Amino acid sequence: MPETTVKSLEEEFDAVFDTLGDPATKANGGAGEFFMEIMDTRDMSVWMCMDPVTEEQYQALQPEAPWMKSGRAPASMDMAAFAHSPDHPDEFRTTVCCGLTFRNVAIPIDFNPAIFAQKGPIRLLVNKHHILGFEAERELTVMDLDGEQFVELIGTDKHDADLELPEGASLRKVKLDGPLVVRLPTPTVTHFWFGKGRSFQGPLNLPEFSS
Repeated sequence: MPETTVKSLEEEFDAVFDTLGDPATKANGGAGEFFMEIMDTRDMSVWMCMDPVTEEQYQALQPEAPWMKSGRAPASMDMAAFAHSPDHPDEFRTTVCCGLTFRNVAIPIDFNPAIFAQKGPIRLLVNKHHILGFEAERELTVMDLDGEQFVELIGTDKHDADLELPEGASLRKVKLDGPLVVRLPTPTVTHFWFGKGRSFQGPLNLPEFSS
C-alpha cells in the first residue's frame, strides 16, 4: 500500500495562507502567548499588535485619544493570520502607538458601548477575515450552542468551569487527530467574557473529533 504522508500544521496552514495573497499577514506566535489590541473609539475598530507583548509593554502603553487599550490576553490557537482589514480587501491598515505597530483586524457590527457594563457572556457580531490553526494531538475546547460550534480563540480552559455560559450552551474537550486549519466566517459571531480573557468564535462546520 502507498505510504500516507501526514502534513504538519505549518504545511496545512501555509497552503491556506498562500491562497489569500497580499496583504495577508501572520501573527508571530501562538497558543499561550499574549497579544494586545487597541481600539479607535471613533468607529470602535480593533487594531492588533501581531507580535506577542509582555505585561510591562502592556502597562507602558499609553495611547492618546481617540485610541484606547482594549486588552491583552493569551491566544488559544497555535497559528493565526488575517487576510486584510475589514472592508479593505487590498489593504492592511496600520498605525503606530508608543513604538508598537498595530494592524486593523476587526470592526464590531452594530456596536453598543453599553456592553462594557455587562456581566457574563457577551455576544457580538464582528467583521473580520481571520484564519486559525491548531496542532495535531492537542486538546481543543469547543462550545456548542443551538446546533452550532464555536472554537476557543482567546484564553485557556483554566477557569472554564466557572464561566457563565450563554443559555443552552455547553463546553466539550476534543482531541485533534491531525492539524486543524479553519477560516472564521465573515462576519464572525464572538462570545466573550470581559475580565476573564476568554472567547469562543464561529460558527464553524468542524470535523468529527475523538473526545
